[in-house]
Amino acid sequence: MNHSIKTNFNNYSQMSIQIIKQGIMDTLQDKGRYGFQHIGIPPCGYLDYLSAQLTNVIVGNPKEASIFELHFPASSFIFNEAHTICISGANFVPVLNDKSIALNTPIQVCKNDTLHFMQPLLGKTSYLSIKGNIDSSSWLNSKSDFSSQLKTNDQFNIIAWDGDNKINSDKTEEQERQQCNINEIQKHIF
Repeated sequence: MNHSIKTNFNNYSQMSIQIIKQGIMDTLQDKGRYGFQHIGIPPCGYLDYLSAQLTNVIVGNPKEASIFELHFPASSFIFNEAHTICISGANFVPVLNDKSIALNTPIQVCKNDTLHFMQPLLGKTSYLSIKGNIDSSSWLNSKSDFSSQLKTNDQFNIIAWDGDNKINSDKTEEQERQQCNINEIQKHIF
């Protein structure tokens, strides 16, 4: 899977994130690619579908958007621009700039903030979502990776969703939709 950065997105808002220390088999995942198993292509996709959906909805992404799937010891990240992030799933004690942060909560990060994970307290798979579309190559309608893990110095651009660029969007309706999605997913988790 090619994680190379593209540098020209025309009118898209562009932000980036970099892996500063690779973890163990951390990958980029989305809903997966189904219907190709009969020819030997694995579906991939989120291991914990509900936690992945929850973290996406919390930051305002579509439920099945691509996110970082992490296993302990997890990758460490540096943010090269401001982002809204969320971490769900396993509790690996996420730390932003040497301060613990909560799971299942939108967190605002700034340029040069670093994120790392201290220890596995509960669970096996954690998810990091970032508001926006993680720019990575797609194959058979999925960005899910099965051939390579995230590596030190990999970089990703984060592209704003088309709806995020609209000037006259109705934020109240969008917030209500997001809260409904969060409530629906939490029913299955808690």
